[in-house]
Amino acid sequence: MSQQTSDPDHTPARNGLDYLSVVQGSLPHTIGPFSILSVLGEGAMGRVYLARETNPPRDVALKVVSSHSRTAFERFQREVETLAQLEHVGIARLYGAGVDASSGQPWLSMERVHGEDLARHCLGQATTLKSRVEILIRVCEAVGYAHSRGVLHRDLKPANILVDPQGQPKILDFGIARLKQSEHEGLTLAGQVLGTLPYMSPEQLSGSKQADDVRSDVYALGAIAYEILSGQLPHPRLKTSTLFEALSIVRDEQPIPLQQRNSATRGDLATVVMTALAAEPERRYGSAQAFADDLHRVLAHRPIEARTPSAFYVLSRFARRHRALTAALAGVATILIVATIVSLRFAVNAEEARSLAAQRAAEAEATVNFLDDMLAAANPEQTKGGDVTVLSMLDASAQAIDALQAQPLVLIRASRTLSRTYLALARFDQALMMNKRALTALRTVNDAPVDLQPELLRERSGLELAAGNMEAASKSLDQAASLLRQPSTESAKESALRLNYSRARLLEETGDPEHAMQSLQTFLQGANALPEDDRDVESAQVSLVNLWRQAGHLKDAMPVIEGLIERRTKRLGERDPRTLNARLTRVGLLEAEGRFEESAAESLALLTLRTEVLGPEHVDTLTAAQMLSNSLLRLGRAREALPHAMAAAAGFAKRFGDSHAQTQASLVAIAFAYEETGQNDLAEAIYLRLIASQRLNASLHTESLSVRNNYAMLLHSQGRDGEAVAQLAELLPIVERQLGRKHPYYAIFQSNFGLCLGASGNIDQARNELDEAIQSLEQAMGSDHERTRTARDRRAALDTPTS
Repeated sequence: MSQQTSDPDHTPARNGLDYLSVVQGSLPHTIGPFSILSVLGEGAMGRVYLARETNPPRDVALKVVSSHSRTAFERFQREVETLAQLEHVGIARLYGAGVDASSGQPWLSMERVHGEDLARHCLGQATTLKSRVEILIRVCEAVGYAHSRGVLHRDLKPANILVDPQGQPKILDFGIARLKQSEHEGLTLAGQVLGTLPYMSPEQLSGSKQADDVRSDVYALGAIAYEILSGQLPHPRLKTSTLFEALSIVRDEQPIPLQQRNSATRGDLATVVMTALAAEPERRYGSAQAFADDLHRVLAHRPIEARTPSAFYVLSRFARRHRALTAALAGVATILIVATIVSLRFAVNAEEARSLAAQRAAEAEATVNFLDDMLAAANPEQTKGGDVTVLSMLDASAQAIDALQAQPLVLIRASRTLSRTYLALARFDQALMMNKRALTALRTVNDAPVDLQPELLRERSGLELAAGNMEAASKSLDQAASLLRQPSTESAKESALRLNYSRARLLEETGDPEHAMQSLQTFLQGANALPEDDRDVESAQVSLVNLWRQAGHLKDAMPVIEGLIERRTKRLGERDPRTLNARLTRVGLLEAEGRFEESAAESLALLTLRTEVLGPEHVDTLTAAQMLSNSLLRLGRAREALPHAMAAAAGFAKRFGDSHAQTQASLVAIAFAYEETGQNDLAEAIYLRLIASQRLNASLHTESLSVRNNYAMLLHSQGRDGEAVAQLAELLPIVERQLGRKHPYYAIFQSNFGLCLGASGNIDQARNELDEAIQSLEQAMGSDHERTRTARDRRAALDTPTS
């Protein structure tokens, strides 16, 4: 958490929704012995204020922890202990530390550094190459000093280094620093990853114990040097990659040599910087001071200690980088050859064999040409030296797909593959475009399989559903069904069967659980001939579990999902997205059973894994953040829940818009967190906006029904029970119409209705509503469930005389 907000890692979170802009309110007047003047910066763990101290009179940077977690407090204590050991002109000084008596928040006061971050200082003004190297030397010497005191910084980057008007760099933010032989060893576990991706060494990215070595900081210094001498990061893709991708990039890819970015660095300077950036720790400088010493030698025109890599090393790195492409091409060639041999082997006669061979040869040639175009995207001559992402290769392939027009069936297969890959990356628009391309190509095929068009339409329905376009999804599904009314082949009969699963998904998402359950049961009963690990069969089991959860049938649901998790873990591995999806479904069951400590711990683990595997903006990652916020709210940890709910709301709104069910569920979580933290005006504003938007919809997603209920309970907490009764009286008929009176949601909302009726003085109706709610809750959730006990307590309170 630096003292200014130029670094995107440390800018305050925004959720992208105007009516949810965080109202910070007035600043605290004082914290401890300091008068608060303004906010300098904000990070995940807390905030930095510009504050004024009276004795001695001076302005300071006051860092305050906002998180109440034990880990946050322990890291804060470690930062104080770390800074207390450091007294160097290149490190921002610690003045003092304490705890605010009124709020209980710990604080530390530090030297206020007037200046701009290192990158802006070096790249935003006319600094000479020599002056940049001189600043680098000072930074390396300050880091070397910290190393000599047993301190590893572990998050060095330009944003954590400010340069004052005299040109003196000052290193900030030792929040994740590590003390050698520290009693806080447990704060950083093997496998835990801390730092900022573009500046992290391979061993730090992997969470290896080797990261607790001064050479990890040396790598970060090398990345900083590369950036301020060339204006670019060594690995630009790291700014947007996941942790999993980042580790592969840094291990397997060489940065473009510094001298190619800036010819003025050619020679010893480039060699020194690239040595600090070596992927292997043993090839780097052994200390930050050694790096500084070689930079001194460059300026003094003396021989340097670093040596350029050998030819063998360069060749081995090249081979390692291109191993996957080589294997892929070999695999493609093998498949094409085998396909041709098999076709010839099983042809009915010689003439058919020749015809089939010619067809396979044409398809093979078209496929190879298409692969050539795909892989050309990785050619530096095509990319002008830039790095290549999976997405960029997909985009290049999508643009080149028209080259397959002469082989429409090959084009259709390629389009379906690209569509599915785009879907896995949550790029719905591109996935739909590829699906449309396949449907268009199908019109030119005279003898296409009878089930191909309905399957493409079924896939399109799934894509529309994922993108939140319910009406379009239903239309595509109806078109597919019309083509399969009288299936004439086994494959067409299988496609007709699978339509039941697709229909169930649509019904589930549009708030019709009863008919969704019927469609799922029809599919699963007819799916005996399909393999157990069939994707649709497994996904149908997940949908069935979700519907059972919503209906309160938790005992039936848990064994099914735990069995699926076990099978997917064995078959696909722990980090496969499908395994993670099944685990997140189990989180929903844990919440429904009231096991909130378990659900919070599992949600946090899944959020970490999904961020690493899929990236922070993927829909599945956002869903994990939403689930984590829900569990934390149920545990009364609203301040911890709020940033996760905001991240989910921002991501869903950006992807689907404000009216989507997942966006609204995240907004409800934000509103509830505001309630719990006493910000009722913000909570009410969110609820009213959501209710207004829901009035435009004929039916609501099941999870969206909670909006009006939550608003009613907010009104009740403020003593506005007449308004609360009106909201619930309008809600209950909607729930009855969509879910039925036996659904647990109806009983929960009816219990709240009874509470508000009693509080408003309508005791007789309150008793009737609560009696019915108790009976329904006992049947759906059991007599010992938390919600059942709450309803009984409310009913008993109505018969208790008030004093």
